Amino acid sequence: MKRQFTPQEKKDLSYSKDHVVNSEYRSSFERYWPLKKARANRAYRRKVQQLATNLTQPRDEDQRHDFLTDPVKRKVTRKWGSSTLRDWVKERLRQRVQRTAYNHFKEPYQGKEDRQRFVGFLNAITIGQRGQSADLAQFFRLLLESRSHREWLDGFFRDEHEWQERVYAWIASFPDQEEAAR
Repeated sequence: MKRQFTPQEKKDLSYSKDHVVNSEYRSSFERYWPLKKARANRAYRRKVQQLATNLTQPRDEDQRHDFLTDPVKRKVTRKWGSSTLRDWVKERLRQRVQRTAYNHFKEPYQGKEDRQRFVGFLNAITIGQRGQSADLAQFFRLLLESRSHREWLDGFFRDEHEWQERVYAWIASFPDQEEAAR
């Protein structure tokens, strides 16, 4: 009898195995993907068959040695235009936060109206250590360095002094991704 998975295991398996097709015409991708794999497998089998045929035929030693040194490699087929469900969800969450931040910055800072909405946004992203918190901190690091958004943020920080310290401390709690890569 098969072992039953817990809901957490099912979700993890779904995140790693399921794919989201990002192509314009999904049905054509689904139709041609098996053909692409079959074509690569046929080419591999053909090369192996040719090698086996050439090795069994009598030849001189120099030609036989050439066949033995050249390995037959299978062509790697990749799914262009699709991504795992885990990557897709992660990207959607990142895009959602970036769009929300952009919606705050697209108009000039207007005091009380913007302050209340932005405080709620900052509360939502700085509380807790969610999976994408490091990406959000990197995003805000770039926003603070940007001249175009700096004026808006300076206006907000003039009205909310304690948030400037909290945002900088939150960003500092995550190492810079470029430095971490080194």
